[in-house]
Amino acid sequence: MTDEPTTPVVQRYLDALAGDAPAEPVVRELLDRAVRRLELLGANLLYRSYPRLTQPPLNTQA
Repeated sequence: MTDEPTTPVVQRYLDALAGDAPAEPVVRELLDRAVRRLELLGANLLYRSYPRLTQPPLNTQA
């Protein structure tokens, strides 16, 4: 995923949907980008707000 702002990227997808090309590949790419963005946001939130959850369990015996 690039560091490009989301709004122009989404606009490009919308422009592509307005054309004569099939919609399915464009929608799949848009959904793929949205999923990757949500994963990144979720990981950042988890790491910043709940750093203990990113570590292995404590006081466990093998």
